[in-house]
Amino acid sequence: MSIPLLRLSFAAALCLLPALRPLHADDRPKRVPMARVFSPQQFQREQEAFIIKEAGITPLEAARFFPLFQKSQARQREINWEIRKCMRAMRKAELTDKEAGKLLDTLKDLNEQRTEEENKSYDDAERCLGAYKALKVVSAKQKFDRRIFHKMVDRKK
Repeated sequence: MSIPLLRLSFAAALCLLPALRPLHADDRPKRVPMARVFSPQQFQREQEAFIIKEAGITPLEAARFFPLFQKSQARQREINWEIRKCMRAMRKAELTDKEAGKLLDTLKDLNEQRTEEENKSYDDAERCLGAYKALKVVSAKQKFDRRIFHKMVDRKK
């Protein structure tokens, strides 16, 4: 095979290569639009704004309360993560009674820790804001969580 013929066949192959690419484009996963990507910072901003509005918190109260609130939320997330790990371990096929008992005890301890952290969060809110506003904060957080959940469910449809 001569060199000019080899160059010609190589050039033809290069020209045809882009034409073959769309055949495999459907195999790639769809890109998620940026509006659907979860941003913890944006979630936190929206949650704080919602709670401030619903509970009627002043800027000074917000400055005192939200650092404690976010610290408590982070601790509760850690505990929930440990609970999920424990639940995944429980799905193991060959789990002995002794292992299951250990996992159950761990799960009980983690649930107690979560309850203690939640109660501590309520106490912090009451100390910073007073009982009435603390109760409104708890209500606003639950309301915000429900709204976020319903938004996520609606997106999947």
